[in-house]
Amino acid sequence: MPDLTLPELIRGTRSVGEPSAPGSDHERVMRPLLAAWRAAQEARPLEAQVEVVDPALLEQAWRVLIAEFATERHPRSVLDQRALTDELTLQGDLVWAALAELRVATGWARVAAQETAAVAADARAQWIAALHALFVAVDRWWGAIVPVLAEDTGRRGAFWRRVLQRSA
Repeated sequence: MPDLTLPELIRGTRSVGEPSAPGSDHERVMRPLLAAWRAAQEARPLEAQVEVVDPALLEQAWRVLIAEFATERHPRSVLDQRALTDELTLQGDLVWAALAELRVATGWARVAAQETAAVAADARAQWIAALHALFVAVDRWWGAIVPVLAEDTGRRGAFWRRVLQRSA
């Protein structure tokens, strides 16, 4: 498999490549994706690129982050933590779907590496498209969760009641 560079995946997103303060919510949300992308840019050949962008590790990192956000914002209220976790997870539906697609594309890229050059090239194109779809999904997720993360936590219980009313 030839050494191929990844195309620019940040272009076309509004928030993924934006600079952010270390430790900020934005930086924490983007960190797993950008770290995987940087590692993939440095890796050669395609097989190595595919291996460093692990959809399972990305999902785990974001699910842990969601739990951290909930605990940080509502340290004394399990109900509020649960509501915030549910809201951030629900808002991430596009991300979870894009990760599922990336898993499929990753599996195909691994198998196709042993096939003809045309099959391998098609698998690479599918994997890059799935990776780009993940970038777009994370970009949209960030836009959707900013207001949720900015919610005033001083109003005890108001946040989770609002969330429950939305889902009813």
